[in-house]
Amino acid sequence: MCKHILNVQVAFRAPCCKRWFDCTECHYEMSDHRIESGAEMAFACKKCKKCFLKILANYCQEDEFCPHCNNHYAIPAKILLVVASLIALDNVFGHDTYTPIAGVE
Repeated sequence: MCKHILNVQVAFRAPCCKRWFDCTECHYEMSDHRIESGAEMAFACKKCKKCFLKILANYCQEDEFCPHCNNHYAIPAKILLVVASLIALDNVFGHDTYTPIAGVE
C-alpha cells in the first residue's frame, strides 16, 4: 500500500530493477538508484489485478485506462498532507506544533 498516493490505481514494474512499486516515491525510498525508464513499462491494475504493458513513447490519453477492466488509473493523486496532520495535533494537544509558512495554509 502506498503511503504517498492514497488513491493509487496501478502498480508499476520499474524497468531498472524489475521490482514492483505503487509510485516513484516508493521506488526512491526502497532503492539505491534512480528510476530509469524503458521503452515499455508493465503495470498491474489494483481493481482487476491484471497486468498490462504500455509503450511509453506512444503514451496518450487513451492509455490512461486499464485494457482489461477500463479502470481510469491516471487520475489526480490524493496525497497525505502533513500540514493538516500538524494542525490536527495542535487541536488535540492545545499548543503550537505548527508554524505557518507565509503564503501556505
